[in-house]
Amino acid sequence: MGVPLECLGTYWMSMGGSGTPSRSRYVKIAILGNMNNNGFALLRYLLDLGCDATLFLYRNDGVGSLSHFKPDADTFRLAEYQERIVQTGISNWLPQVLQPLALQRAVLGMVRLRRRHDAETLTLASPAEVRETFARFDRIVTSGYGPAILRRSGLAADIFSPYSMGIEGINRHDAPSWADPIQRALFEYARLLQAGALRQTGLILSGDLGLTASAAMRLGLAPRLRNCQMPMVYPERVDVHATGDPHIDAAARQVEQSDFSVMMHASLNWTKESERHSGKLSKNNHWLLHGFATLVRQYPGIKSKLILMEYGYDVRATRELASQLEIESNVLWVPKTARRNIMWLLSRVTVGAGEFMQIKGLTWGGTGLEVLAAGRPLLQGFLFDEGQYEMAFGHPEPPLLKVRCAEDVAQHLADMAQSRECADSIGSASRAWFHAYNGSNLAKQWLDLMLVYPDSTGPVGVTG
Repeated sequence: MGVPLECLGTYWMSMGGSGTPSRSRYVKIAILGNMNNNGFALLRYLLDLGCDATLFLYRNDGVGSLSHFKPDADTFRLAEYQERIVQTGISNWLPQVLQPLALQRAVLGMVRLRRRHDAETLTLASPAEVRETFARFDRIVTSGYGPAILRRSGLAADIFSPYSMGIEGINRHDAPSWADPIQRALFEYARLLQAGALRQTGLILSGDLGLTASAAMRLGLAPRLRNCQMPMVYPERVDVHATGDPHIDAAARQVEQSDFSVMMHASLNWTKESERHSGKLSKNNHWLLHGFATLVRQYPGIKSKLILMEYGYDVRATRELASQLEIESNVLWVPKTARRNIMWLLSRVTVGAGEFMQIKGLTWGGTGLEVLAAGRPLLQGFLFDEGQYEMAFGHPEPPLLKVRCAEDVAQHLADMAQSRECADSIGSASRAWFHAYNGSNLAKQWLDLMLVYPDSTGPVGVTG
């Protein structure tokens, strides 16, 4: 058993050092998977810390509807990291997990029949290929079906960080319906394989105290679970005057001419139809439109703009709502774009909005962290009891504009619109919080855990 998180500082001091061990550069770290560009963010932080780290992309990373989740969408300096990024043939999907090989091939053949136009992408890496890919690494960090894929190849994940609420491959909320019994049976079988692999994983790091923590508890994974968020946003130190995306650059010009602006770049999923279609819980994006409409009515003299992304199931419904609320002329729509462009625009607006999901213990995801990192006040759903967040994570809450109901949104927008000085002050405090408790400091915690866990003999790269 490794050293508990709360004892890490004492442990390193007993080894004769302080902070992250300087010999961490001798530890070879593999990162498998890049959903939400989480892997690429972690890669850059680890490289900054002097580590020998490499990002391995799943074959289906950054493909189709996830095309904006690829390294070149997250940086203006891709050339600096190109040698540290490897494209693999490992697919983050159910057939890659299945055992035995005969079943895997049968399922792959069945899928090919249904998707002839996409047959080229339906290839799978063999267990031998997976073993060879990661043979030289001391630690493997992964997400998605990574634990089950690695276990099938005789390997084990050292760190697993889920990107889905309820854990990928485990959460039945978006599982295939029993109306298709074959697909559902395959999901359930792969679910067993994923659960078994998670029990062999060194640590599971998650900042979701809601559905993810509950799923981990039900699987008996509590001893491996740590309340530790992913350092998923890497704010680049670049100063560009335009992004090259004409929609983003045009929106920035309109923001500069306005008195007050609020931006929500989360996917739009809030109608009952969306929940039924996607199987995902409502983000209550419509609360922002109602609150913004109230602001426009109450303060007609303030030139206000609302920036929304053409992203999610409910784009059309949101356009219709904006029309009903008579705020179309105040709304700027921009197509889905790269995170590097989103971060650039966020730094120019007055307020950034996250999500308003009604789930207790749920923290902000990447969208919220992007707002905090950009130094903007974050309007965010926050269903924690007094002191619960600090007790769970060991640091103070960020200076959020907390939202528990729709009425909170209108009140916060009015407060920020009436005092730009107050908005700027909260924005500065937000950036300070990000750098103190997320970003590189959080990445150091991850590195400490990688060096200690899961060995019982001591940290890698320190002794000897």
